[in-house]
Amino acid sequence: MLQAFAPETICKRSRDVIREEAVHRVIVEMRSRLSEPLNLKGMAEIAYFSPFHFNRVFKELTGVPPIQFLYALRLQRAKELLHATDLSVTNICLEVGYNSLGSFTNRFTELVGLSPNAYRRFSREFCALDIGRIRSLFSSQPDGGKASVGLEGTLRIAGRGNGMIFVALFSRSIPERWPVSYRLMSGAGRFRFAHARPGRYRVLALGLPVTSNPVDMLTLTNACRARSERCRIEPGRVTRMNELRLAPTKSLDPPILSAVPLLTISGLLGRDAPAGSAGWRRPGTRRSQPARTRRDSAPG
Repeated sequence: MLQAFAPETICKRSRDVIREEAVHRVIVEMRSRLSEPLNLKGMAEIAYFSPFHFNRVFKELTGVPPIQFLYALRLQRAKELLHATDLSVTNICLEVGYNSLGSFTNRFTELVGLSPNAYRRFSREFCALDIGRIRSLFSSQPDGGKASVGLEGTLRIAGRGNGMIFVALFSRSIPERWPVSYRLMSGAGRFRFAHARPGRYRVLALGLPVTSNPVDMLTLTNACRARSERCRIEPGRVTRMNELRLAPTKSLDPPILSAVPLLTISGLLGRDAPAGSAGWRRPGTRRSQPARTRRDSAPG
């Protein structure tokens, strides 16, 4: 039996498909032109939209403005080149569309959490870590009591879970810089951030790939993820957010720039952060996080 659709339903589906195809087309073009200038007007022409309409549609579908998505792609490519090649930082800077080495280094350090040279050293050291020890680290996180203030929610996993989940509270839409608070989970369940200051945030959950190759964890391109809508933490109360569902990364998801999940793992395994890290201290030491970052040990 043929299923009947109302004309308005067909029109809406067609409109949604057109919008997604247009945004996907622009992202493909972004990836192929990382070393070239590409402004909002040029992106809108690729999408066949007006600049204003394109900017609104792109942000609605990806969660971030197109220019912000582009610089995230550039820095993600820089991370890949730093790990996989011996190109100089200057050459990588030019390869990903920056004309100023100083601007590139400052931007990279601010958003990734390590300077380019420090990231190169760290990435290669991280790939020498024992995956078995990393897995046991996630399964041994302690549980605690209920939080009386802060934010709490529930994480579900679409399909088979991977047992290594990093959940963090970010003040921006793209997971960059240092999270306000974070915790580790070994599976689905409740999570709490009991020490975050009042404000508006997004929660990001990353399911780290369970493979024998740490490079898969390093790139985070195949990490499952979940991202909340903006939620507000109110003074003196617990904010309960909608359920998050961890699912595979989609083509419209922005890159994950922050190296904090991997720095956290390395630190908990007793490794010092490389010189050039932005404000990181080994978890469990007297000054384990930057002033605005805390690790929550409340349960999930």
